[in-house]
Amino acid sequence: MQRDLSSRDCATPLVNWVKGKPLANPLTCIGDGHPGVWNLIDGFAPPECRREVLDWYHLMENLYKVGGSHQRLKRVETVLWHGLIDEAKASFDGYAMCNFLRKNNGLVVFG
Repeated sequence: MQRDLSSRDCATPLVNWVKGKPLANPLTCIGDGHPGVWNLIDGFAPPECRREVLDWYHLMENLYKVGGSHQRLKRVETVLWHGLIDEAKASFDGYAMCNFLRKNNGLVVFG
């Protein structure tokens, strides 16, 4: 995943502090989908030593912002719970939720 590194300089003290602590391997990092969170996490450990997870609350918050029928939202919630990201994206072609899922696709880990 390509990330914007422009905020990394501001985070250097935090990144250095975290890197100075004993870290699990893999390091599980939970974020809300905001690029700034993932930019910070990029400095903690190399990608092969991290497991990045998008939290369920923020995923659902973005889903329900889209709106639509209750039936469709519940169906998409179910497919997301099972990690079927492509099926969820197909339900929202052209919506902001589709872009949110596209940007965070590799981060959604369930089950």
